[in-house]
Amino acid sequence: MTGTLFVCATPIGNLEDASPRLIETLSKCSLILAEDTRRTLKLLSSFDLKIPMQSFFQHNEPMIINRAIETLKRIGNVALVSDAGVPTLADPGQTLIQKAHEENIQVIPIPGPSAITTAICASGFFAQTFNFRNFLPRKPGALAKSLQSIGTERRTTVIFESPHRLLQLLDAIQKNIGDCEVLVAREMTKIHESYIKGTPSQVIKTLGTGETKGEITIVIGFKGRYDEDDDQDSSYS
Repeated sequence: MTGTLFVCATPIGNLEDASPRLIETLSKCSLILAEDTRRTLKLLSSFDLKIPMQSFFQHNEPMIINRAIETLKRIGNVALVSDAGVPTLADPGQTLIQKAHEENIQVIPIPGPSAITTAICASGFFAQTFNFRNFLPRKPGALAKSLQSIGTERRTTVIFESPHRLLQLLDAIQKNIGDCEVLVAREMTKIHESYIKGTPSQVIKTLGTGETKGEITIVIGFKGRYDEDDDQDSSYS
């Protein structure tokens, strides 16, 4: 018998989005693996939870996986969390989950907030199928190639971007895709959250030349995006 690896979604901004099930699950864990323990500490403190944490990121992943598996084999539960949202979508964790399966350790997801799906549902873009690209390349040539690929595929696409590169990215979208709309979601679920939708040039005009602050999620959508391949039963969601 072993412990359970819980893959836990955490609030993307508003701590009130933490579910009772999430808090109960964390309280039963012997160890929490967190990308940034300082951010996770704010969540734990707000619910008066005192649980050992271990920083878990790309460069220490092999060492920490061994520690986590040892804890799980001693029948201690382990929680994997990201800074915000669902683990493994833009953060490390896949290797740990694969190792747990190989060791016949139970893996249970604790669903919750996700910046990806939150932005999509606010966009109004076709979402029966979509892509998530995380952060696009910074080099102009590689960025142009990635955007042209998105334009060719014409599938709703979610990307993350730093606020100081937002205007540059929107300009690149306009030049390399053109026939599309975007939704720029800023500080989702937080006090100063905002959503701006339109063509890339319209959104650039709305944003102006002032400095944009906060966490940015962008959804790229295409008018009339619908084809027979996507005509599927959508009763399960």
